[in-house]
Amino acid sequence: MHDFTKANRARYLLYFLLGSVLMLFTAFPYLQLIPSESYTQPFALMLGTFLFFPAGLKVFFSLARLDQIALLGFALVGLGIFFATCFPYDNTQEYKYLVSYLTPILLTMPLLRYVKEYQGAAIKIIKFAIFFWIATAVIQKLFDPNFLGFLIGQWSEAALDIINSGRGVLSLAPEPTHHAFHILLLAACLALLDSSGRSQWILFLCILDAVLLAASSSAILALMISAIAWSLFYRQRWFVIATLVIMFIAILPLDEVMVQVLRSTNSRIGTLIGDVLSEPTNILSLDYSMNVRLGGMAAVVYESFSSLLMPHGMSVVAWETARNTLLADLPWLMDLSLGGPPSGMGQLLFQAGMFGVIFIALSFRRILSPRVGQLGQILIMSSPIIFLSQYYISTPTFSLLYACALFRLGHKCEFYTVRYNPYQSPLKT
Repeated sequence: MHDFTKANRARYLLYFLLGSVLMLFTAFPYLQLIPSESYTQPFALMLGTFLFFPAGLKVFFSLARLDQIALLGFALVGLGIFFATCFPYDNTQEYKYLVSYLTPILLTMPLLRYVKEYQGAAIKIIKFAIFFWIATAVIQKLFDPNFLGFLIGQWSEAALDIINSGRGVLSLAPEPTHHAFHILLLAACLALLDSSGRSQWILFLCILDAVLLAASSSAILALMISAIAWSLFYRQRWFVIATLVIMFIAILPLDEVMVQVLRSTNSRIGTLIGDVLSEPTNILSLDYSMNVRLGGMAAVVYESFSSLLMPHGMSVVAWETARNTLLADLPWLMDLSLGGPPSGMGQLLFQAGMFGVIFIALSFRRILSPRVGQLGQILIMSSPIIFLSQYYISTPTFSLLYACALFRLGHKCEFYTVRYNPYQSPLKT
């Protein structure tokens, strides 16, 4: 019995160490330890796949049937579509598409086991990551735009030009929007794991970072939509009244003064808001980046539903054909990405059709189900909007968010039962 206990302790220690490294790779998904042309690096997925057998597999069999169907079904659908539409299987981009379908099951399971076994350590790692991201952003904003730029490789070369154009700082991401989205998702994960309420000020700090340092108009839009949705869903009358008052003020003669003040801030966001107030009907034609992001997202969703949610497949040729058709049919659209559908959820809708809808519905039903504090709830409700944007399901942060939601629900109502650990963990976190 003594030898078994010793082996048990060693096994838990090994998983604690490897799981902690996995958490760090997930919290810093853009670090280029090896030079690469991709935004998101593969280290989290590689380590997660290694930990999936057998530890993550045991967690999978302990999940509720609906979650098993969502994760395994999505992976099988991805493999099926890949083999059916990507022959002769020699295009690197098509393999990147496939990763979006395999990442959720391969990463969510080992991350779920880690946050359950070592909740305290998981919270500390997420807090450390948040402070590191924000501290880097502050230094880049105030002192040196290229601070720690070597950690993200070639993407740091444009840091100074990005700031001079009025956009925000990169921190440890390849572009300000990814910086903003990532910090908001880390905050949502923290809200799910830390039920004590002591992290509220950190959540607020993350929002300030996304708005002031990353200065991402896409992140601001996601926060605004989620705040409105939260106020309506939870019947927060004070928020609805405040919104109506602001809208009323915006249409008064004073709005010209507001427009001039906003335009004089010399910031891209201030200029954009001023332009939108001045000509709200031209929102998609005011800014190329906004047109490509919002317009591209809308175009992909439009194409998917126009095709009655029939799968287009993962073939690069299928997207190139649809792209040319959309640019011809939608004259207001300035451009569309050559690399694939410019939307995380849109990519699934376009490639997998109805099968993508099923996974989106099942996974975000879990993610949106936990009840946390008001600020945390707004952050969690912003996640579907973030992944509807040009932020993909293959990003490790989606799997971490999914795992944290499953943990929060399971911790509260025991909808999953852990069968892989009949003994108490010998490590205290």
